[in-house]
Amino acid sequence: MLENELSKPAKIAIAGCLLVMLPFVVVAVLRNAAQGVVPRPWAFLIVLAGFACFMFPKFSVIRNKRLISFGTRLMTQDQANSYRLGYWLMGVGLLSTFL
Repeated sequence: MLENELSKPAKIAIAGCLLVMLPFVVVAVLRNAAQGVVPRPWAFLIVLAGFACFMFPKFSVIRNKRLISFGTRLMTQDQANSYRLGYWLMGVGLLSTFL
């Protein structure tokens, strides 16, 4: 086990909580988006920041290695962390915008 890795019971507990909350969050987000209600439009800036964190490592892979690639296999550790952070920020920003 690595020092920054969650234990198996912690992973199970977090996954369980997310699975219970996910349907409620998705319904609320879709309802607000369908009605055109945007409670926090400024939170879309979080999505844009996440997109930037996602695209900079991706551009590096495209420029140096491969035009089309999936995942973090061709990235350095720092690039992979930025890539994952970008996905996380885009998800949080989208939920924050419409929730």
